[in-house]
Amino acid sequence: MKEPRPGKVRKNLKSIAKTRPVDIKVGKRGITRSLLLEIRKPLSKDGIVKISLNSDKQTRIEQAKTLEDELEAELISIVGKTASFAKDR
Repeated sequence: MKEPRPGKVRKNLKSIAKTRPVDIKVGKRGITRSLLLEIRKPLSKDGIVKISLNSDKQTRIEQAKTLEDELEAELISIVGKTASFAKDR
């Protein structure tokens, strides 16, 4: 895994993610191949994506870790049911 981003960069990404609308919502089927393809579009375009997760807290944490690995992106923050990821373009 890559080295984490410096604090100032991370803080800037968090502020961008906070005001950004949710890009993708994870449905009942969870993380599927087609969902990953849809998530990669805004991630490659903007370098950041905001995803609305569902289920209980433990499942959301597991989903966030899975997405981080599958997308090869850095988890910026999890606030409630929303997770934000960033990737160098």
